[in-house]
Amino acid sequence: PTTDIVQLQLPQPQSNFTVKIFSTAGQCCLVFQNETKLSLSGLPAGTYVAELKTESGIFRTAFEKKQ
Repeated sequence: PTTDIVQLQLPQPQSNFTVKIFSTAGQCCLVFQNETKLSLSGLPAGTYVAELKTESGIFRTAFEKKQ
């Protein structure tokens, strides 16, 4: 679980990537371009899906945001 900041650790250096945060209803809540430190302070508590899109493909993982 996280409360505010998520720090991405990419297995390989990436020069061009996008991270999108989706609600469980599928609504895109936040978009980050080429950022590894993500501020989630504007999101209410709940479960979300992070989608990382790189030249290598698309990777998704669920996480919980707490207040």
